[in-house]
Amino acid sequence: MLASETVEALFRRLSTRYGSAWSAKWAGLPAADVMADWAKVLDGIAGDSLRYGLDYLPEFVPTAHQFRELCKRAPRPNPPEQLKAPDPTPEQKAKVRAMLAEVRKRLTSAA
Repeated sequence: MLASETVEALFRRLSTRYGSAWSAKWAGLPAADVMADWAKVLDGIAGDSLRYGLDYLPEFVPTAHQFRELCKRAPRPNPPEQLKAPDPTPEQKAKVRAMLAEVRKRLTSAA
């Protein structure tokens, strides 16, 4: 589950953004239950994705599932460039060829 400190910080931010509409959405429900539900629904969402969700909040007060879907739209970080395989030296190539020749010799003599 998402850390309670993280959920509390989210709730502070969402409460500031939506004001009384935020409070009204959860009126009559125990705050601990609402926070526990959000922690469970948002489990596995990375910090960058949570920040994206907060940056692109809709006009209406989202549910935990709606906020999760918004967070999942966050752009993925660019993967590091893949390193090019090094070119083997002539000596390395000769060594591999010799090893393959030995394997071939053993396989053909065993048949």
